[in-house]
Amino acid sequence: MPAKLQLVSTWNRDPLPATDQASLAYLVLDIAGEDASSQSQGSQPESEDSKFHTQNPLNLSLVLDTSGSMAGAKLQNLKQAVRWVIDHLDPDDRIGITLFDDEVHPLAPSTQVSEAGNLLERVDAIREAGGTAMSKGLLVGLDEARKGAAARSDGGVVSRIIVLTDGQTWGDADRCKELAREAGAAGIPITALGVGAEEDWSIELLDALASESGGVLDYIARPEDISSAFEETVRAMQQVAAHNLRLTVEPSRGVAVRAVYRVTPMISRLWPAPGSPEEGTTEGRNSPLTLPLGDVQPDAGQTLLYEVLLPPRRPGQYKLARFSLSYEATGHAESEVALDLAAAFTPGGQPGPGNPRVMNIVEKATTFKLQTRALEASMLGDMANATRNLRAAATRLLNMGEADLAEAAEQEARALESGGRMSSAGTKKLAFDTRRLAP
Repeated sequence: MPAKLQLVSTWNRDPLPATDQASLAYLVLDIAGEDASSQSQGSQPESEDSKFHTQNPLNLSLVLDTSGSMAGAKLQNLKQAVRWVIDHLDPDDRIGITLFDDEVHPLAPSTQVSEAGNLLERVDAIREAGGTAMSKGLLVGLDEARKGAAARSDGGVVSRIIVLTDGQTWGDADRCKELAREAGAAGIPITALGVGAEEDWSIELLDALASESGGVLDYIARPEDISSAFEETVRAMQQVAAHNLRLTVEPSRGVAVRAVYRVTPMISRLWPAPGSPEEGTTEGRNSPLTLPLGDVQPDAGQTLLYEVLLPPRRPGQYKLARFSLSYEATGHAESEVALDLAAAFTPGGQPGPGNPRVMNIVEKATTFKLQTRALEASMLGDMANATRNLRAAATRLLNMGEADLAEAAEQEARALESGGRMSSAGTKKLAFDTRRLAP
């Protein structure tokens, strides 16, 4: 039975206040799947070493940094992870592997696993060399992912690109973001993985690759954790219930979307995307906005937070927007569900602090914003602003009971005050542990 998704909306206040001025409101939109527990009844647990058996045809494109900085444990663990992936895909699945340093080196075009020949031997022969030019690898990797998707005549293929890097790409970050948008439009999410606690890979760039494509960003602190990150991605692909989610919001006249965050499973800003032309604008967007959201697993969904600018309203009931979600249930044709978003406005609105769940989500998203602004300010040399945002984030984290994370923020603030800089390891801990505050 195909997965069925529904849209459920919750305002921070219900009813909203009727005012003679523009106002900011928060909307939580849940993309909820029906209970799929009956689909898994009778399944037997499988060992860690057993192959997966799934109805999902998979199409995986690996885009891997093999620059000189990957030498040693990182490259050895990367090769081990790739071997694991090849060994645990079904024979009919497809895989393509693209390597990049300061040039691109296609290792294997998109190929059915059963026909991959000596692919494991080619993986064993990978060597590190050169600098980092990610866009060259991403261009070829996206092309291979498209070919892999087109090669399945029965359709319904679950496609994903894994990009792994441990360094800064030079001079081509904007091109990488363009390619991520193309991947999102093609229904091919990117899992962006940054390797190393002390390495200088760009959180901002990898975040943009994920958000623009509907994928996910994650951080691998230790080389020995590369295999588990690849394993998690493959397991998630094989368990997908619905994929190629695309959510469109059409605001009513006078209503504008200022920002959109995904808050489960990890907090990330979906729009405006990091580094996009819209970033930094405050007037919001009144025209239709479509976001690629990747996929969902059985018994799971996604939760989004919309910051919405509302025009002055008299008391009454108003339609504020229309949401429409298109998606492909695994093995079935495209489906669509819509929601006409309405709200009641009354003098004074809802008393009290507002909906507890929504306000909890807003608080965590705000903390995420503060640490993101601190990092951006630090990179621009604005240490006063970076310190101020770190201290504000530390206060909120402490109020949430996140004492260790609050201390990490405070420690980075003290480093800036003493004339230093934010540490690479501390920055990554703060950035990614804050993302995991999602309810």
